[in-house]
Amino acid sequence: MKRAACAVVLACSSLCVADVLHDTDAPGGALGFWGPDVFDAQSVAARFAPSGSYTLDRVGVYFMNNDFGGGHPSVTLTLQTDASDEFGGGVSVPSGTVLETWQINVAAVGWQPVQQFVNSSSHPLLRSGRKYWVVAESSAEAQENGVWNFAATGSGYTATTDFGEWSGGASAALCLRVEGTGACPADFDGNGEVEPTDIAVFIQAWLASVAGGTLEGDFDGSGTVDPVDIAAFIQAWLQAVQGGC
Repeated sequence: MKRAACAVVLACSSLCVADVLHDTDAPGGALGFWGPDVFDAQSVAARFAPSGSYTLDRVGVYFMNNDFGGGHPSVTLTLQTDASDEFGGGVSVPSGTVLETWQINVAAVGWQPVQQFVNSSSHPLLRSGRKYWVVAESSAEAQENGVWNFAATGSGYTATTDFGEWSGGASAALCLRVEGTGACPADFDGNGEVEPTDIAVFIQAWLASVAGGTLEGDFDGSGTVDPVDIAAFIQAWLQAVQGGC
């Protein structure tokens, strides 16, 4: 067991290479600098979906500032799961399940965009094919608030909410950069190893899924944790032990 554990550590060490999971163009373009206000009556969200399993490293956003009096409005950023992934159904909006929270003060002065990064301290595991949201909220009043910039070109998924109701869809993309480190899909706790703790989590997820519960171990996105997922978990674990997940 010690020899296998060492192999897993070495395997996951070789996987720790930072990568860009999602990146839009910088703000600007034919319409100039523009974007949705983040204030007490409107929250704003942008969606991304990693192509592989990663642990989160940092998130970057471009903001402008409606407070021309020299203030720097406060904005709360959260990383949230997607409602359609977590609860089922066809509506893709932020679920309200928060994976990490950051507080920033808009660095920009006036309508000159500034890119700001927040570093992850908990490094949540982002699963391949799942959808995630970066949500911006603020208690700042209108005309004294931050403005999340749209990218110059490119496609993306933007959703804004007014008075608590999410709306939006595929349209002009909000400027968003997400960076992470490659992870084994069977590394449920995101600690860089596939170990007995992850095996226990998978077994618990499988039993709960049989009873109609969690989808934590649903690797193929079928809606259940079934023999296909069991085979995928065993394969990922064996690959990690052998030196590559």
